[in-house]
Amino acid sequence: MLFVAIGKQRKPAAEIFPRRLEWAGIEGIEILAEYWLDGGATNLVVVFEANSGADVLKWGAAWDDAFELTISPAVTGAEGVELATAMLGG
Repeated sequence: MLFVAIGKQRKPAAEIFPRRLEWAGIEGIEILAEYWLDGGATNLVVVFEANSGADVLKWGAAWDDAFELTISPAVTGAEGVELATAMLGG
């Protein structure tokens, strides 16, 4: 299942960057895209696939001290159009 995580830094970048560079990931999570944003309230956007809700919880818990995370299930634009079409009876 596809998820998007949006994070706001809790710690200074000087503490987060070295940890991120050494990060090996969580089994069951495949990172599809990761963006580090400059400025603003949001500093991190990660798009990932997860095998289970438990894997999502593990990933979130691993970074909860460094980022205030919002993690949501998502669909691609193409999937969204398909769902919208079905909902409208097309």
